[in-house]
Amino acid sequence: MLTTYKAELFKNLQTAIELEHSTIPPYLAALFTINQDSNAFAYNVVRSVVMEEMLHMTLACNILNAVGGSPLIDNPNFIPEYPAEFNFADRKFDVGIIKFSKPAIEAFLEIEKPSNEQLDVAGEHIDGFLHPIDLSKKTIGEFYDTIKKQLVYLVDEYGEEAIFDGDKNLQ
Repeated sequence: MLTTYKAELFKNLQTAIELEHSTIPPYLAALFTINQDSNAFAYNVVRSVVMEEMLHMTLACNILNAVGGSPLIDNPNFIPEYPAEFNFADRKFDVGIIKFSKPAIEAFLEIEKPSNEQLDVAGEHIDGFLHPIDLSKKTIGEFYDTIKKQLVYLVDEYGEEAIFDGDKNLQ
């Protein structure tokens, strides 16, 4: 059973890696079209978001390595195609590779928009744990909340050593 649970966790963490990776090119495209000398504030804000998205991707890769999985980033299918459709429970929108502009800012606001719901994570059972997360039925916050619940559940059920059994040299 642990193998099945971990396989589903691996899928969800890989999805997180792909989600974070798919946001980086649109931010970079916008960043590279901002005149840093005349619009330093916008340049620095977008640059900080790019750095955060790269950090989020790295963290998801590190967690996947830590639990014994392997991030799949050297596959041609890993490269997103744009315009990309982002489909979450509370909204659906397209994100393209476009210059810094009002439409780019609107797309970024959609990407970063938090869920309207307050999530209570304490002591909840993981419904549908054996099914991959379908982002069209979850917000980004709910998606990451589910991964957190999976990790907590597995550690509580099987212990840290059984869950975090990946190669420490990959961290």
